[in-house]
Amino acid sequence: ELDLLKGQITSTEEQISMTLDSVRNRLLYINTLLSVASLCVGVGSFVGSIFGMNLTNHIEQEEKAFLQVTVGVIVGMVGMWGILSWVFYRAANNIHFRSSKKTM
Repeated sequence: ELDLLKGQITSTEEQISMTLDSVRNRLLYINTLLSVASLCVGVGSFVGSIFGMNLTNHIEQEEKAFLQVTVGVIVGMVGMWGILSWVFYRAANNIHFRSSKKTM
């Protein structure tokens, strides 16, 4: 009877440990996504700071240059976030590309 109780306690400890590991992994994944988002915002800020240095780059004469640069930076940031999030999602879920080549 004591062996049965000891086995149940060990089983419960292992289940709690696995649950805590799962929660920890989820928190690490969320932290990674937030880091990716801050990287994307940083890249957008970098592009904005380059254009804010009062350097002549001959884009000032364009009427729609501000709109084009703004839209380009926003699309680039969203695209970068999407691609990096997809990569981290695949890595977190252990999804790999399968090659169609068969080895003999």
